[in-house]
Amino acid sequence: MMDLNSKKSNEPKNKTLCISNNNNANKDEMNKANQITKLRQKWECKICNKICYIDGDRYLELTPYQLQIWAKDIIKKNTTIDTPPVYPIFNIFYE
Repeated sequence: MMDLNSKKSNEPKNKTLCISNNNNANKDEMNKANQITKLRQKWECKICNKICYIDGDRYLELTPYQLQIWAKDIIKKNTTIDTPPVYPIFNIFYE
């Protein structure tokens, strides 16, 4: 009969406690929040008082999700504050 209180033979004797470093996560979140703030300031629509990407006479109201995606792509250097990312959710011609 097996002793339920004994350790398993394949279990390591010394377990290492893995602690994540939240400093990098906090810096990433702060950077993303900073980019979202810049996007909101840049694309604040004076006509409808919302956040809209404007291309000529076409307006795309930006959702919080779109702002997050755009901010992440700015951080990754895939796009800029002046040009939205190339994803279907940013296609202004189908709105």
